[in-house]
Amino acid sequence: MADMNDDTGVVRLLEAHQDAVYGICLRVLRHPQDAEDACQDALVEAARQARTHHDPRRFGPWLRRVALTSALDLRRKRERRRRREAGLGSPGAAEAAGASEE
Repeated sequence: MADMNDDTGVVRLLEAHQDAVYGICLRVLRHPQDAEDACQDALVEAARQARTHHDPRRFGPWLRRVALTSALDLRRKRERRRRREAGLGSPGAAEAAGASEE
């Protein structure tokens, strides 16, 4: 069992769960590059917060939730960008966007 207060232990846990994290992200995002981005975000967040999890047996389920949240956040961000770009591409949208900012 890995020691959550030891950097080597945390790295081992992250490596052990990396494929599962990527799989979750890929299922949500359906695009390998987006999944890699979300996976990296999830693993960085997990590394940052790992010491708050004192029971390594609960680390896996928590990390999978972090991965799901990361993937859903990225999907929402991409959808907002697509909608914004699609809206600005239509005639009159630029004027409407400018009017709503005032």
